[in-house]
Amino acid sequence: MPDLIRDIFLDMPVVDPPNRPEGMLAFMRSEVPHEYRPMVDEWVQSKGGQVIEEPLIKVHRGTSPDSGPSSDGFYALPPSALAADEPADDAGA
Repeated sequence: MPDLIRDIFLDMPVVDPPNRPEGMLAFMRSEVPHEYRPMVDEWVQSKGGQVIEEPLIKVHRGTSPDSGPSSDGFYALPPSALAADEPADDAGA
């Protein structure tokens, strides 16, 4: 399954949100179906990435609401997370 998740990220468009961590690749979380998000979230975090959620409502003046719906946010992954795993060298050469 990890290879399948990696392949899905390779097919997704990279985005550039304003709060993307330096050196990370960002992908919209909305591209992943809801039923698979817990599994993908766990994989992203295991690879040193982050799940970053942003509020749907941004208040420019005044105070932000205490609670409310949040957007799907995005995944921030280090580029190394998308590198293919090295196959084990069983030949012993």
